[in-house]
Amino acid sequence: MDCVFTTHQGTYVEGPLIGQRTPNTSVFAEPFRNLLGWTTDEINARFGPADFRIHSGDSVSLKITHEVTDVKMGGQDTMVIVGIP
Repeated sequence: MDCVFTTHQGTYVEGPLIGQRTPNTSVFAEPFRNLLGWTTDEINARFGPADFRIHSGDSVSLKITHEVTDVKMGGQDTMVIVGIP
């Protein structure tokens, strides 16, 4: 099973600005800029209106992970999927 990171901009879901980018998108993106060294162009490309999917193979080159390792799960192991709306 592949691990996928998904980034996208914050978007207003109600009111007169519905569907438009929210100012707090820069707050979401700031750790990627400060900790990972992403440029403004990289931030804009990965925090746009459409989901930007980062697969495990790309996560190392984008500095999100240090390494990717296959892990064999046993019968008693569980998997947790985290989604932040």
